[in-house]
Amino acid sequence: MSTSTGRVTAVCVLHQLRPGAYHDTAIDKRPQPGRVAVGRLGLEGDLQVDASHGGRDAAVYVYADQDAAFFAGQLGRDVPPGLFGESLGVRGIDVTHARIGEVWRVGAVELEVRKPRTPCRNLRCGSGSTGSTSTSRPPAGWARCAECGWRATWARATR
Repeated sequence: MSTSTGRVTAVCVLHQLRPGAYHDTAIDKRPQPGRVAVGRLGLEGDLQVDASHGGRDAAVYVYADQDAAFFAGQLGRDVPPGLFGESLGVRGIDVTHARIGEVWRVGAVELEVRKPRTPCRNLRCGSGSTGSTSTSRPPAGWARCAECGWRATWARATR
């Protein structure tokens, strides 16, 4: 098992529920100022509305800044934090090539990679993607909080 250390660049939680392809979606995430607590089921103030997006093994959706920059070029527009529904934007972690079981230390929190992000229709619609493989499969990972508690908090870093 390998361990990577990263820096938080955005902490995003639910802005508002929106109608989705099959049911309401909580993909509309926005960066939060200040500290946000993290626990076994995710970030305080966040929400997942179906079994595929949440639970202990999908508590924190991590997305890397370098991947956001790549997709900004693919989409021909800015990719602000939270566009792909991620809870955590990071720098210094190779999310694209992460392996199940890999551990990421982000601030005082330890996350264990549990599964890749499987693109859904809501993700493609929210990002403005046409559905092509290059833009509908943003490299990101769902992780569980391996070492956390409501005392563990992240503060948004300055980009």
